[in-house]
Amino acid sequence: MNSLTKDQIELFQECPDCHESIPLHIGYISWCECGYNLHPIQEEKKKTQIEKLYEHLGEKSGQFIFNKMINRENLRSRFSFIDGLALLIATFVHTLSFASFLFGLYLLFIHSFSFISLFLGLLLVGIAWFTRPRVGKLEKEEWIIPREEIPTTYAVMDELADKMGLKKIDGIIINEKYNASIMKIGWRRRTIVKIGVPLFAAFTPEEQCSIIAHELGHYLNKDLTYGFYIGTALSTLFDWYSLLDPVPSNQTFEYSLLDMVTNFLMKILAQIPFLFFWFLLHLVWNNSQKGEYLADYRAAQTCGSQDLVTALEKLHYDDIFNHSLSNVSLNDGATNVIDEFRSRLAAMPEREKKRYKLRCERERFQLDATHPPTAFRIQFIEKQNLSGSFTIRPEKAKMLVAELDAMKEHIHEIAVEDYRYYWLN
Repeated sequence: MNSLTKDQIELFQECPDCHESIPLHIGYISWCECGYNLHPIQEEKKKTQIEKLYEHLGEKSGQFIFNKMINRENLRSRFSFIDGLALLIATFVHTLSFASFLFGLYLLFIHSFSFISLFLGLLLVGIAWFTRPRVGKLEKEEWIIPREEIPTTYAVMDELADKMGLKKIDGIIINEKYNASIMKIGWRRRTIVKIGVPLFAAFTPEEQCSIIAHELGHYLNKDLTYGFYIGTALSTLFDWYSLLDPVPSNQTFEYSLLDMVTNFLMKILAQIPFLFFWFLLHLVWNNSQKGEYLADYRAAQTCGSQDLVTALEKLHYDDIFNHSLSNVSLNDGATNVIDEFRSRLAAMPEREKKRYKLRCERERFQLDATHPPTAFRIQFIEKQNLSGSFTIRPEKAKMLVAELDAMKEHIHEIAVEDYRYYWLN
């Protein structure tokens, strides 16, 4: 009788829920298709009132918006009555904020006859300044990579922008995040694309292009312009709410009677901006969710449905990257975290990939509360079944990978340093 090699030995255990026999892979979670251990329960952090609102909206509207989008024939973005009402409320918020600033200046310089006038003037000007609309800006350690340093990456983005009928982007930021995004910065509204090297390390060049095309899809659909005006109004309302309700309800302190009465009255006043925030967010929520579907549609039109679908599935591999980062950081840090991450992806059994896919389908996983469930996005794109109009040439694909690989040592240093600072101190 021939002896079995280690690779030929397959281990099994009984599922505690349905009692079916399930295969085991050493180093990976044991799970069953009945749902057992599909996603191990993690301790949930306490959420603020605003975070709960975002979560509630996502749960409430996810299925409704999906049904609407998947049956929609005209997939062009349209301006509606709801959009107009949201813009009207945002304009009211911006006008009120500016008016309070002007009135504060009036009290300070024209009607400064008493201490009360000076105090109210300073208070209004201070509040208006604190809650002012803020344009996007680079974070402290971010910088725009010059075109001559990553010419192929810029060239690919330029080609994609041209295919989609857009102007060239103004800059690219490379960072250590498992994410990609697009933003406008400064009052000149320059368009910047952020690329997370860990995320792109999980992708093929074709998948990288599809995610870039998704971000450019937001630009094409004018989500950035509309989102800036509405978003700054929401930020102002949130700041007003935070000022009036400085102590979160999930924190407890010992209060005097006066403190308790004051805190109670401030919490009541805080509900006024919160109600405006709640109403405005409800008005724009559906559109923001539709914006993700439309950006996916633009990406599929450009790069094809298949590459976008596989890229969307890999967006949830962030915990694999986090485990890779933890492993490297807790050891000597000699192994590059990007190489470690790629090794883990290459060694991942098909059954583990299936677990990620099933948990997205059954538990309606989202990238965050502002995105539709990934399973819905995948179904929507698969129904379109688009072949795409853009193809990256093999030699350019190699150069694209090489340019991002040249950044991996720098990304490794930042990621490991941040991990050790925030988690090991």
